[in-house]
Amino acid sequence: MARTPYERLTEEIRQISDLSEDTDWVQAAFATLATNSVKAVTSESAVRGVIRQVEATGQSPAQLYGPPQEWAAHKIALWRDKGTQVFLEDTPLGLKEFIGFGLCLGAFYSLLFLLVLALPSDRQADPKIGMLAAPLLLAFLTLGVGSLYQRANRRWGFVKALTACALFTLLGSGATAGVFGLLGATSTRYSPWWLLLIAAVLGLLGALAFKHLPEPSPHKAQELVPGDEAAWLSVFIQELRSRGDMTEARAREEAYRVREHLAFSQSSALEEFGDPVTYARSLAGQGKVPPYRNLLRASLSLGACCFWAYSAFAVNDPQALSWKLPILFLLVILLVTEARKSWRAYHKAQKPLT
Repeated sequence: MARTPYERLTEEIRQISDLSEDTDWVQAAFATLATNSVKAVTSESAVRGVIRQVEATGQSPAQLYGPPQEWAAHKIALWRDKGTQVFLEDTPLGLKEFIGFGLCLGAFYSLLFLLVLALPSDRQADPKIGMLAAPLLLAFLTLGVGSLYQRANRRWGFVKALTACALFTLLGSGATAGVFGLLGATSTRYSPWWLLLIAAVLGLLGALAFKHLPEPSPHKAQELVPGDEAAWLSVFIQELRSRGDMTEARAREEAYRVREHLAFSQSSALEEFGDPVTYARSLAGQGKVPPYRNLLRASLSLGACCFWAYSAFAVNDPQALSWKLPILFLLVILLVTEARKSWRAYHKAQKPLT
């Protein structure tokens, strides 16, 4: 029995058609769907539907649906329009999603800032213009860190991605503080209820961005030629990293196995393993994540919450609470959730595999 979706589909199309063009069509269609982060089970089901039509009509896939890339692009656009959950959760945000979610998150931050400023306290209730601009700046800084990590981890691995995110956070925080300083240099103050209007405007702009900005063009599977092992391995390793369920050591181990097999078979990776994206997606996930990693993540998440809470309340600066409390509120939700997930994974990883 075929082991991977790629192999199963190849076997099924070969059972009903002797034409190599039909096999190439099926493989190219599946590779294009996988390249665009469509779940393997969904990709396999969609391509299998094409194979059934080929068997029922006696026509080739190209005659029925045209080029495989166009067929895959049509399916992807259809799923996105319907909001179907067929895409992997670790898919990096596109420009449309980044702008839309950034504006909506800015609206959420504005409401948090308004809530804190509306609470009775000894601080100055009327914020300067820097405080009005803070929600949008912090929203895009938050999304930027996550998006950078997803893309950098795929290209360079965990350690370099973490370093890049740390540098981005430092630079972004410095730039944000500089903007606060420039905008806060004026003595003009505004009513905190302006934040309610800002939240409404940002929410409306976010909705318009989701509705009117164009969908990202589907990524085409990279055209590889037999014998270009460096390009094949580069795509293969990047796809393993982007899965999110494999360590860097596991990705290097899988790449080493491929090189070892190619050295023994004296063949090309494209001929032996097919498309690198589909082969990477077909491999089993990490069997057991090292427990110390999950424990470290849980500890860092809780430590970040404690540090921010200390910085917010230890210094007797009522004005600083206007922006530190909303961020603390969001950090508590995000980091405690992450700590709980990592703690569960830590206990699960300690149990022997069955």
